Amino acid sequence: MMELIEKRAFVLQTHLEPYDSEEIAMAVMATREEFRIDPALILAVIELESRYEKRAKSKKGCKGLIQMSKWVGKSIAGRLNIENYNIFDIRTNVRMGGYFLRELLDSYKDVRKALTVYNKGVVKWLDNPTVSGYSFAVAKRFHLLKGMMRRENGLTCNK
Repeated sequence: MMELIEKRAFVLQTHLEPYDSEEIAMAVMATREEFRIDPALILAVIELESRYEKRAKSKKGCKGLIQMSKWVGKSIAGRLNIENYNIFDIRTNVRMGGYFLRELLDSYKDVRKALTVYNKGVVKWLDNPTVSGYSFAVAKRFHLLKGMMRRENGLTCNK
C-alpha cells in the first residue's frame, strides 16, 4: 500500500516526507481493523480532502489528512478517550476520521449519504437532505483505488 500512496501523492503533486507513506498505510490498515472500513474508501477520502498533505488546512478550519474540524475532533477524541491529541498526527487523524466515517455509515446505512454528511455536516444535511457531488467524487475515487489495490496485490491481471 505504501507504493500506491507514493504513486498517488506524486500524481496529485504532493510531496511526502520520508516515512509518511508508511505511516499513512499503517494508519489506514489499523483503521480498517478497528472500524471495519475498506482501506480504499479511507484513501479516497484522504485524496479528496488533503491530497495526502498531512498538514493540510481548509478555509473552514478543518485540518489534517482526513480534514477534521475542531468541534468534530473534540467530540470524537472524547468518545475515543484520546487526550491532548495532535490533529496533524497521521495515525490520530486517520483513526478519528475512520471513527467518524463508521459512525456515519452506521447511522445513514448508505455510503453516499454518509459521505455527504461527512462533507457538508449534519446541520446542512438536515436543511437539505440531498446527496452531494462530493459523495460521487469519493465513490469514483474509491473504485479507482480499489482496482489499483487489487492489481498491486496481484488479484487481477493487467491488460
